[in-house]
Amino acid sequence: MGISIVPHHLMNFYLHYYLWGDFFDRLIPHYGIAYAENAKSLCRLLFSGDVEVEVKLYIPDSICFPQGSRKCEKCLEKVIEGRVDELYVLSKRVGEMENLLYFNLKPGEFSSREIVDAIRKASKKLRKIVPKEISNIEGYLVRSPDSSLRDFPEVVKFSNSRIYGELAHLSLKLLGDGELRDLRARYSDLLKKDDVQLFETVLDGL
Repeated sequence: MGISIVPHHLMNFYLHYYLWGDFFDRLIPHYGIAYAENAKSLCRLLFSGDVEVEVKLYIPDSICFPQGSRKCEKCLEKVIEGRVDELYVLSKRVGEMENLLYFNLKPGEFSSREIVDAIRKASKKLRKIVPKEISNIEGYLVRSPDSSLRDFPEVVKFSNSRIYGELAHLSLKLLGDGELRDLRARYSDLLKKDDVQLFETVLDGL
């Protein structure tokens, strides 16, 4: 059996298993009961099973892969007005790199034991920057100041880079045609790279 996840799910697993215990239940008002139950099931599988895990920088986002992929593909198309824009997808892939850096991983295939070990090793450092109690679940990863991220030097370096500022969490709706053309021209070489190539190229260029 194999599963696919995106990097920010690693942070979700940490929050649920090591910090709060009810993290996925806190998401019910935002995403529904089915999402929360699937997420808890996957978390249990990771922490108690021995499955193959593919960590990809970007797939239509769902913590319940592969069951949720078609539904999330439709959501993605709706968000960007019926088309999966390659620059938007690149921006999502670049944005996910930050999450991998917290766990000292790169895109690829792992056993669930390796994934759990990476989460465990990062958990002590993460406890210093993620609040134990929050009132708004959507704000659980508010940008921390660099001074509080001294245990994550690669995260700081990446989040201060030009490529992070220009691409991570890019919203195409807020950009004009000229701005989009400029970004496509600037990052045309990255658009064609697979996850591992993209990860290595971006980090080498920081």
